[in-house]
Amino acid sequence: MDINPMNITMRELLEKRARKNPDKIYALFEPDIKISYGEFDLKVNQVANSLLRWGIKKGDRVGIFLKNCPEFLYLYFAVAKIGAIMVPMNTGYPPDELAYAINHSEQSLLFADPGAHNTIQTARTLCPLLKEVILTGKEPILGFRGFDEFIDQAPSDLGPTDVTPDDLVSICYTSGTTARPKGVMLHQRIYVLAGEFWAGAMECTPSDRLLGFFPIFHANVGVYVVMGAMVYNASAVFLETFSVKQHWDKVRKYGATEFNSTGSILAMLYAQPETTQDRDNPVRVVINGINAGSIKEGFESRFSLKILDAYSLTECLAGTQERLQDLSSRHPKRFYTIGRPADRTRVQIVKDDEKEPPEGSPGEIILKGPTVCRGYWKDSETTSKTIRSDWLHTGDNGYRDKEGFLYFVDRKKDMIKRRGENIASAEVERALNSHPKIQESAVIGVPDLYADEEVKAYIMLKPGETLTPEEIIDYCLNYLEPFKIPRYIEFRDSFPRPVAIPKILKTELRKEKPDLTVGCYDRGPKLPKKSS
Repeated sequence: MDINPMNITMRELLEKRARKNPDKIYALFEPDIKISYGEFDLKVNQVANSLLRWGIKKGDRVGIFLKNCPEFLYLYFAVAKIGAIMVPMNTGYPPDELAYAINHSEQSLLFADPGAHNTIQTARTLCPLLKEVILTGKEPILGFRGFDEFIDQAPSDLGPTDVTPDDLVSICYTSGTTARPKGVMLHQRIYVLAGEFWAGAMECTPSDRLLGFFPIFHANVGVYVVMGAMVYNASAVFLETFSVKQHWDKVRKYGATEFNSTGSILAMLYAQPETTQDRDNPVRVVINGINAGSIKEGFESRFSLKILDAYSLTECLAGTQERLQDLSSRHPKRFYTIGRPADRTRVQIVKDDEKEPPEGSPGEIILKGPTVCRGYWKDSETTSKTIRSDWLHTGDNGYRDKEGFLYFVDRKKDMIKRRGENIASAEVERALNSHPKIQESAVIGVPDLYADEEVKAYIMLKPGETLTPEEIIDYCLNYLEPFKIPRYIEFRDSFPRPVAIPKILKTELRKEKPDLTVGCYDRGPKLPKKSS
């Protein structure tokens, strides 16, 4: 590698790439936008000079409320070059949540998608510090300034700026499923190291094209694809959204050699009818956020690629990951691993008493290293509870095997306690999702007078399939101990999810009705036995 990722700013990285390979394509956007490293750097400088001209100074927060578009990337690096702090926000925010993020981070300038102008009009009446909103797009909208007008006549060369790798570059708001979103503070070194680690695990080269179909405001694309491609002098492809029907056609069209995914996305792709073209694609690696598990081997064979499962969170963007070099010794059990720690990240498994349990026993995953965040913006109390002695307490349970590979068990809050036994909802979900007729599942605990909690499973079947609750229970008995088998089963056609992120919101499932045991199948309190 031609850089030291521990000691380089995002400005230095981009300008190094632009000098070395000005004509190489860095970014591709739908339908047919190609931007070279050289062109990209010049445009970023224009935007940086425009921000300075407007009055943005080092440490000021700049809001970004954009879908995947070139302007997002220009702002991303322009803000970094001048030492300001970007606040990328979920484009699905309603006015109240948008106003909260704007006010909490004290933004004075916001860049937004023109399709969101009604949401912004409502939100800005609640934001006294917000001075101006700049809209992308070519058609002017009354009351808003356009992006082209904002950067008009700004020079494409940028003078010296006082920026270091230790400077904050973003405040990223968590999904806020249980309370108001928390603003995670990330500095420039984290972005570079995270890109180095994730793309390095797949042995990225300049000939690779990293594809992102999640929104850039999310770290899955906004860090790993954006920074991974730049660190390794590769190219990045940004789709407007994910389409299960068009995915492989777009992979072929743009020549993508890698894409980032989640277990639910892979399950949807795997559920599609097989075709003679399945193996005819340029992808060699999929980096997957936990966990492909039961479909991993079949998916790899069908689409002629490799899946590397990984684990990270906004508070630590380089946690654990499988590497390509690990696959030569992979055995069946390791299909469920989340890999080994990043090179500069330490991982421990601890019980509530902060002591490490025996090998193979679960406990909380805690992380320490240079990609752990600074804490939460304007929330020292939560910061001190979450980061203790530089160790990030993730709230996730996992265990480590004798080879040093990590395995995710469940969120601590999603552990189900039934008659004194701990049940990991993720374990039950893996068993359910391995059924050939089930596309996706979500498992929660529901209160019970006698058992503390009982297990409830929400099931979404693959299109056109039918399955009875009794058949599901019988199937699970091949994979789970009887006390882990769901008592309650509810079929559904969809799951509540955050906008543009395929994560099931269990908090919303728990709030759907006062009594979650009503209106669903109940096998009764007795433990099931496998039918003969």
